[in-house]
Parts: sequence; structure tokens; C-alpha cells
Amino acid sequence: MSKGAVAIASIAAIVALLIGLWAVQQSPSADSRQFALIVGETKEDAEVGGYALVGAPITSPGPTIRVRKGDRVTITLSNVHGIYHGEKVPHNLVVVTEKEQSAEPLWGAQIGGTRYPDWIDAGRSGSVTFAPQTAGRFFYICSLPGHLGRGMYGSFVVEE
Repeated sequence: MSKGAVAIASIAAIVALLIGLWAVQQSPSADSRQFALIVGETKEDAEVGGYALVGAPITSPGPTIRVRKGDRVTITLSNVHGIYHGEKVPHNLVVVTEKEQSAEPLWGAQIGGTRYPDWIDAGRSGSVTFAPQTAGRFFYICSLPGHLGRGMYGSFVVEE
């Protein structure tokens, strides 16, 4: 092979490598995190509610969600709560700094609204996509009156 052909092959290999590296950095899955949660009672007609990853039992507190600062996070929430005291029970999910019903959502991370009567009805689903901008330990909660006191919260950890 001539020197010119070797040089062209070398340049082509370098360009291919750079394009490959750029494509990996641009890939939405490289820094995208998706979570599918369910919300409802921990057992039929229970006084305790909670959250779970799809396929796992509902617990109180719900599972810890871990992401990195700047990740593109999508949470889908399905309300599997049945009839409680004769009524279908609505829920929501809000990422907050403190476990308080009145806490404001962080980074626009809310499903079903932050104030009563905004919610996701039993048997329905909703989702939100956001990017955490601050590292630390936060919470996701159901902000409907009385639900936080029934155990409807979990930890939301943002790592550097």
C-alpha cells in the first residue's frame, strides 16, 4: 500500500472514531433515565399507601430513585388504587425538597398537579420529563391532603 493510501485510511479511521464518540455522547439513552411507578394502597383497603416500581409490591416509603445531576429523567405513574371507603382514590407525584404537602415542585417534576383537586384518577396514568439541576437528597410525595401522612413518599437522590 502506498504512503498516500495509508494516510487516507488512517484519516478515515480517525474520522470514524470521532463520529462514533460524538454519536455516543448525543445518544438520548446515554443520560436518560426512565422509571415506571405505581401508586396505591399497600394492601386491599389499607390505611397505608405507597409507591412501587412496576412489578414490585407497593411499599411505604416507596423505592429510592437515584439519578445524576443533569440526567433527562422520565417518570410514568400509574394509579392502581382501588375503591377505598366506597370511593376511587386519586393520587399524584411531586418531587420536593421536604416531605411537606405544601412543598413546591423542583425542576417542574410533577405528575397530576401539585394542589388538590389536581390528580391522577384511579386506573389512569401520567408522566413527566425533567432534568435535576442540583445534587442532593430529595423526596417524591403524593401532595393530596392526608396522603403523605398515610406513607405516600419515597427518596429521590441526585448524584453529581
